[in-house]
Order: sequence, then structure tokens, then C-alpha cells
Amino acid sequence: MTSPWNKKALGAQTERSPSAGAITLQPNRAISGLRWWILALIFLVTCINYIDRSSVGLLVTHFGPEIGISGSQYGLIGALLLFAYTLSQSISGRLYDRYGARLGFTVSIIVWCAAAMAHSAIIGFTSFAVCSFFLGLGEAGNWPGAAKVVAEWFPQKEREYIMEGQPAVVQGTAPPLVSLLALRQTWGILLARFLVDPIWWLYMLWLPTYLKEVRHFSLKDIGASAWVPYLAAAIGSLFGGWLAGRLISRGLSVNAARKTVIGIAACLMPFGILAAHAQSAYSALACISVVLFGFQMWISNVQTLPSDLFAASAVGSVAGMGGTAAGISSLIFNLCTASLVLHFGYSAVLTIAGILAPIGALTLFLLVGNIRRLNPTDIRLISTVP
Repeated sequence: MTSPWNKKALGAQTERSPSAGAITLQPNRAISGLRWWILALIFLVTCINYIDRSSVGLLVTHFGPEIGISGSQYGLIGALLLFAYTLSQSISGRLYDRYGARLGFTVSIIVWCAAAMAHSAIIGFTSFAVCSFFLGLGEAGNWPGAAKVVAEWFPQKEREYIMEGQPAVVQGTAPPLVSLLALRQTWGILLARFLVDPIWWLYMLWLPTYLKEVRHFSLKDIGASAWVPYLAAAIGSLFGGWLAGRLISRGLSVNAARKTVIGIAACLMPFGILAAHAQSAYSALACISVVLFGFQMWISNVQTLPSDLFAASAVGSVAGMGGTAAGISSLIFNLCTASLVLHFGYSAVLTIAGILAPIGALTLFLLVGNIRRLNPTDIRLISTVP
């Protein structure tokens, strides 16, 4: 039987029987490196996801005054996007576990691409808010979906587990959410995402306005330089995954490798405090680049913890709940950002964001403990307990 973990996967082709004209299913030739093609597609769709999301901040920087969008209204638009994003995380994770990644990704991509295109027709606050809401609703599905696909196709020494790396018994049906929430490992992931994810959304939604209002960049200057932190983020994502895999291949346990990379990343994100007090605009941009590099190192490992800790049938659910926790905190932080900027300036916001990552890392390490695959018996089925 062909397994999705195989490095080569067999397709199928139909052949007609010469005698009865019946159609039979014959194996196709092996598709070499299929899982890497799948990973490339996930990478491509994630890049599109980020581009669509980051364009919202650029839109309001340039067109906001023309269509009457104030700073406080932009805060509400960002909150609506995050509300939809939060709502969609747990729903998407559960649907991916139930119906599979193929259907889940199809629905998510159709929704967010349609919403992204609809932004070209915005004429004011209401239309902007509606488009952003549906953008968040669709985009959120990318994350539990990506975690589930990687869990199904890659070995743990490279990211997840392969057949020989799996426990003998694999839980086939998704466990109840109440059972997952009874575990400290689940809460470690949820609280880590709650504390640290607002850092990403701060820069994703507010970086263009920060560069315009504080560093006095023109739209041309923003276009010429604002891509640098996002390039650093992309490199950080690849580096974080590579470094963890490298450490594991050199003999470190998954527990030691994950915690090493997460710890290093948590030490990089406080560079946002230096950005707040940098004299030069480009020094500030360099510090912000370090922050986003560190965040993506962080998230590329934290988002794989559900598949390090849980059976495949629970990965989407735990990843989705983690995204929900991240969305709730990011929504709250975003709503507060406009008020904090108005009364205390961007320096206060960047400083607050800078201290969240070390707190998040400590919380994660304390609650999760040793990072290891939990046996099905470790998950208490509370729903069956009288």
C-alpha cells in the first residue's frame, strides 16, 4: 500500500479492457520528489498570503486620506480582519482534520483571493472593512492546513514523522477539543501564540504608517525599503526550519533542537526596542528586520509543535486553536495600537512588543516541558468521564 509519507507517490491512469471495454485503474509512473513539489506549493501559497495581507497597510498609507480613513478607523479595519482571522483559525483547523487538506486549501484560497481582488473596488470605510474581513476569513486556513500537510508528508528529522518514526498506534479520529484543552502542552502552545503573535501583526499592519509618520518616508521610499524586513522574515523562516533540522540531524533531540531555535529567536525580537530609539531611519529599519527574522524563526518552530506533540488526527485542531489564541491577542493589541500611538507614540508600542517574546518563550518551555510525541492514552477523554 502506498503511503503519503513515501518520497515517491504513485498516481493512477485509466485503461480500457480490450475485451469488455471496462475501465480499470492502473498505477502511473512514480512522481519523483512529490513531497517537495507539495512543499513548494505550500511555500508559494504562503508567500501570496503574506503579500495580500501586507498590502492592506500600504493601501491605507496611500489611499486612506483620499477615501476618508482615519487612524482609529484603520485600527477598526485591522481588528475586523483579525476577528475574521481568529474565527477562521479553529474552524479551519477542524475542517482540515475532518475533510482533508486538499478541500480545505481550495476553499481557503478561493475566499482570500476573491477578497484580495475586491480591495480594488473599495470606496470608503465600510467597503474596506468588509473586504478585509473576508480576507482574514480566508487567509487563516493556510496555517492549520500547512501544519497538517507537513505533518503528513515529512519525517521528523526533516520536519515531522515518516512511517518508521511514528508510534505503533496512530489515533484515527480527531479527539474532542475538551480533551486537548485538558493538556498543559496544548496550553503552552496557545499562550505562546497569544503572547508573541501580536509582534508580527504590529509590523504587518502598521509598518507603512510608522515609516510615513515617524521616519517621514514618501510612498516611493516605503516601496523602495519596506520590503527589506519582509525579506528578512522569509530568510528567518527558512533558517529557523533549517537550523532545527540541522541540529536534529547532528544528534540533538527534537526537544533540544526546538528549544534552542525558539530561545535564539526570542532573544532577537527585543531588537524592536532598539528600533524605537534609533536615530537613523535605516538603523530602525535594520532593527525591525532583525525582529521579523527572529519572529519567523520562532513561528516556523512553534507552528510545528502540534505535530511534534500530537497524532496527525489532532494536529489541525491544536494548530487552529493556537491560531485562534494568536488572533485574539493580535486583535486586542491592534485595537490598542491606535490609542497608544496617539497618546504615547510608536516608541511605546515597539517597546511593549519587544518584551513579549522572552515572556512567551519562558511560558512555552515551562508548560510544554519535554517536547515528545504524546501517546493516545496521554489525552484524557474527559467527555467519557462521569
